[in-house]
Amino acid sequence: MLSASIRWTLLCVLVVVFVASAPSAPKEAMVLDLDGLVAEYPNNVRVLLENDHVWVYEIALQPGDRLAAHRTGDFFLYALTDANLLLIPNHEPEIMRMMAGQVQWHPFEPHAVVNRGTATARYLVVARRSSVMPPKPVEHGCPLEEVAAAGTAKTLLNNRDGRVTEVTLPAGQAQPAHCGLNRVIYSLNAYEIRMGDKESAFGAGMAHFHEADNHFVENIGKTTAHYVVFEMKR
Repeated sequence: MLSASIRWTLLCVLVVVFVASAPSAPKEAMVLDLDGLVAEYPNNVRVLLENDHVWVYEIALQPGDRLAAHRTGDFFLYALTDANLLLIPNHEPEIMRMMAGQVQWHPFEPHAVVNRGTATARYLVVARRSSVMPPKPVEHGCPLEEVAAAGTAKTLLNNRDGRVTEVTLPAGQAQPAHCGLNRVIYSLNAYEIRMGDKESAFGAGMAHFHEADNHFVENIGKTTAHYVVFEMKR
């Protein structure tokens, strides 16, 4: 008959062995931040812009590819190609079938993503990094579509959190002075523009951030300027 002290010692040894041999938490149980997502999926995730206010990154998923659960702030999701995605948040999976050029707004929630389609899915994520944005000159800004020349600005999304506008500005044309909120600009092609007294050239796939201001835009290049404006209202 083993004494109580010996039985206790054996029990402690068994517990230590069990804990040491237990498998580590599966990757699917972890929630990655953006740095972790890039490190884990370097062939799928490309960061285009990161500052105190926003993250902008492009994701490319082959059919069947999956991104483990990750977190960002509230975000716009803009489809660069047709996509059939399965979004898996904490509550209920959501199937998203999007055509290239469509955009959605999603509130903050950790989520995983699976490409359920038969072709590569490419999409852009514009996510809030900070709950505090720079001061706005106006409460909501004026929609560009209301002041731009016909056919040069199209509102893709407009809700209480943000507004997304697709701009197609032919060479030599300008947009009149208008107010813009804190925003990310994503270039769909290469072009040259003048904004105020500053001239800039952008290549396809570039992203840049502007604080809220009043401004005008002129296409000073030889190609149509095609870009998307992601404005944040709060």
